[in-house]
This record gives sequence, structure tokens and C-alpha cells, in this order.
Amino acid sequence: MIAALGACGESACDAADDSIERAGCHTRVRLNKYPTGEAETARFLTRNHGEAPSHEVAIVLANWGMKNPKKFAALLSNLEPAERASIVKRISYAVVDGGDVRKFSSAMKPVAGEPVIREIISELGDYDLESDEAT
Repeated sequence: MIAALGACGESACDAADDSIERAGCHTRVRLNKYPTGEAETARFLTRNHGEAPSHEVAIVLANWGMKNPKKFAALLSNLEPAERASIVKRISYAVVDGGDVRKFSSAMKPVAGEPVIREIISELGDYDLESDEAT
């Protein structure tokens, strides 16, 4: 898997075997460059890549966000309201699907006051943060 090996440049991403791997790889490339190309990154993240590839984009974005909460909040805060609402739902679903509700909530503490982070935490509100299971 190209993305797992870290050999993820644009041409390596295009050579990936499937659309999910390509989407994850392209997401990593863009996030590694952030904030360079911010508008392009935002357009890529909010674009529909297909059901499974779009979910992979959200997973990679959420994982990057847990390591880079300030950049994550800044990137999402600069999105247009409609784009932001869509990506908030996708990120929330990815966090829940990965069983990372508690980890994500903890990682976002430094930026918990940011409106976009409050939106995501609100979306996660139906989940028990102690067990990462639906209530």
C-alpha cells in the first residue's frame, strides 16, 4: 500500500491500485503541504470522491487533525458554510466509524472553543465518550 509506506507524492498516488487508496494518498499529500495551497486543499477535501473514497478522505483528515488540531481548526474554519457543514458530518462519521470519539475529543481540547470544532463535537454528542459506542 503506497500511503502506508509514506511514499506518497502526486505521481505515486496516481499509481495506487484503487480509488480509496488514491483518495487517501492525495489527501495526505495535500495535508502535508498545508497551509501551502490552502484553497486547493479545501476544494479537494470537500469534493465528492465517491462513497468509499470520500470516507477515506474524511478518515485521513480526522487523523491528521488529531495530530495537528490548530491547523485542522484553521483549515475547516476557512471553508464556506455549506462546505463546512458537509465535511463536519463526514469527519464526525469517520471518527465514530474508527472508534476514535474519545481520542478525537481529547485531541481537540486545545481548540475546543473554535466554532467548527464545537460543531464536530456536537455531531459526536450522541456517542458515549467513555465507551465510543452509540447511546
